[in-house]
Amino acid sequence: MIRPATDDDLPSIVYIWKDNIETNNTSNDIVFAFRRFRKYWFVSESDRIAGFVAGTVKSSTRGHISGIAVLEEYQGCGMGNGLLSMLENAFISDGFKNITLEVRMNNMDARKLYERRGFEQTHVVKGYYPDGEAAMNYEKVLRDIKGNLLVGSLGVRGFKNAAFEDVVRYFQDK
Repeated sequence: MIRPATDDDLPSIVYIWKDNIETNNTSNDIVFAFRRFRKYWFVSESDRIAGFVAGTVKSSTRGHISGIAVLEEYQGCGMGNGLLSMLENAFISDGFKNITLEVRMNNMDARKLYERRGFEQTHVVKGYYPDGEAAMNYEKVLRDIKGNLLVGSLGVRGFKNAAFEDVVRYFQDK
């Protein structure tokens, strides 16, 4: 089941974040960001919290994916895709025009997921991560210059994503 994150989820989110995302963010940084932007944080749970997505606001028109991670044993089952859909829908509902994110250059699985979902590479930031690795920046345009929505209700250009509906149904049945 994918749902909005709560205060009770913070220990699991911090654990998954720190275990899966190499970052300079401290546990306090993560909690602070959650308290400020909780509306854009979602978790996926099966028998426990298995993944999360953390959204923040960069401007009145731009949402940002600050972090997304799924425990290894749950990877490959569509959970990351479902989490992204929930966050994209929240950004769409609030009228954002685009979404941005950074991802490690060598994280090809994540990059493929973002590209399948309509994100486009914008530029490279050298030395972005603590170990010196570069990040690829991505952007997804949600609305045209007149504010018309360019994506369907599930965050995929032009049509509903049946695979996402199957994922939601799967986790709701658990």
